[in-house]
Amino acid sequence: PQNDEVLLKLGYVYNRLGLNSKGETRHKYFTEASTYLSRALSQNLDAAEVHIEFARLLIFMELSNANWDSYKLARRVKEELDYAKKLDEDNPDIYYLLGLWHNRVSEKSLLWRKPLGLGDASKEAALDNLQKAVDMDSDNIEYLLALAKLHFQLKNKSKASELLNKIGKLHPRDEYQKELQDEAEILADKCSS
Repeated sequence: PQNDEVLLKLGYVYNRLGLNSKGETRHKYFTEASTYLSRALSQNLDAAEVHIEFARLLIFMELSNANWDSYKLARRVKEELDYAKKLDEDNPDIYYLLGLWHNRVSEKSLLWRKPLGLGDASKEAALDNLQKAVDMDSDNIEYLLALAKLHFQLKNKSKASELLNKIGKLHPRDEYQKELQDEAEILADKCSS
């Protein structure tokens, strides 16, 4: 296909298939998503949704790996999200993904990050962005779980428990959200112990 909207939809679908998969199948779907989203970007640089999906792809394909070390990748994700934010600041996915980015990148030492232009990543910015995403879409299981995990990581178990309890009352729309809800239940047990 040559239409950027069709390419975006294909990239979106392959991203979701990747999120719902594991191992080599996950990688295969993310590779397909990358192909379609790259083509969509080459046809329309002013489509915020394409930049958002491309950033999601990079975060879940690469930055979520325990041993990531590519500062170029981290900068690319941030650039995609900053540009998407200029195009559509009302999209909660931007803030969700910025929250994930800040959380992940801030785990690297400041001595590693700062000379590479990544010194602004912080847990505080992660909290602010994730909270903004939740404020914009308060029933999104993905957003709520990311915020709950960060509160748990920062030893704020009461806030994490509050968010996890809310997740338990929501109805998942698909298998991925059901997996997230199951993950939230496991984390809720850790909060109560």
